[in-house]
Amino acid sequence: MNKQTKNRIVASLLLALGVLPIFTSAQLADSSKRLVKMEKAANFRDIGGYETETGKKVKWGRIYRSAAISQLSSEDLEKFRKKHITQVFDFRGEAESAAAPDKLPEGVVYTLCSAGSNKIGKDAMPDFTNLEKLPAFLTAFYGQVDSLAIRYKPLFQALLTMNEKQAVLYHCTGGRDRTGIATALILNVLQVPQHQIEADYLASNYYLKQANKAMFSKMGKLTDQQVELISKALELKPVYLQTTFSALEKKYGSLDNFYEKGLGIGEKEKLLLREKYTE
Repeated sequence: MNKQTKNRIVASLLLALGVLPIFTSAQLADSSKRLVKMEKAANFRDIGGYETETGKKVKWGRIYRSAAISQLSSEDLEKFRKKHITQVFDFRGEAESAAAPDKLPEGVVYTLCSAGSNKIGKDAMPDFTNLEKLPAFLTAFYGQVDSLAIRYKPLFQALLTMNEKQAVLYHCTGGRDRTGIATALILNVLQVPQHQIEADYLASNYYLKQANKAMFSKMGKLTDQQVELISKALELKPVYLQTTFSALEKKYGSLDNFYEKGLGIGEKEKLLLREKYTE
C-alpha cells in the first residue's frame, strides 16, 4: 500500500469519526486566498499555496481552475491577461462547449478535452425529482474512469513544457467534478496531503452555491426550498473523490501506473513537475 493510499484511508477514518469536518470556516478562510474574483465566472481559483508532504509549497500564479468562462466581462478578460494564462483546457463535451464557447483573450491556446464528456448533457442529467438517488448518481459518475487518461493527458503534458512565466487554466461547466478530479490528480503528484486535496475539492460547494441556485431555478418553477434541497443532495463529499482514486487503482493496478501509462507521467516527469510547480 503506497503512502497516498494510506493518507486517503486515514482521511476517511477521521471523517467517519467526526475529526475531519466536511468544510470548516478555517478551510474556507484558507480557500478564499485562492479565489480569483471574476464578474462573470464562478469558482475561479489558484491552486497554489498548499504545503506538500516534503515541506515545500505549491507555487502561486501557475495553475488555475474554474467553472465556465463563456461570458467573461472586459474587466474579467483584463484580469485574465494579467494572470499570464497562455493555455486553457476545456473538459466539457463538444455540444456543451459549442453551446457556450469560451471567451478568451487573443493569443490564448485553447484545447477541448471532451473524452468522456460527450454523453454529459440534458439526456444524462439525473432525476432531480428523486433526491435520494442523486448521491448514487454522483458515485456512479466518479467511478467511471475509462476516459480520464485521454481527458487529462493533454493538460499534464502541457504542465511539463510550460516555462516559469506561463500559467494554465482548466475548467468544465461547474468547475467542480471534472475540474475537481483534475485538481486532485495534480495536487497528488505535487505531494499535497490528501486532507488538503479534499478540502480544496469541497470548497466548490461554497463557491458554487449562488451559481447552483441560478441554474436550478432555470429548470422550472422551483421553490427556494426545493432549490436548497437539490443543492444539498448534489453537494460534493470526499467519498466521491475517493471513489475515483480507488477505481483508478483497480483499473491500472496502482495510481503510479495510471500516471505513467495513462498520462505519460512517470517518476522522471513527477520530479520535473515538482521542480516546476513547488518551491
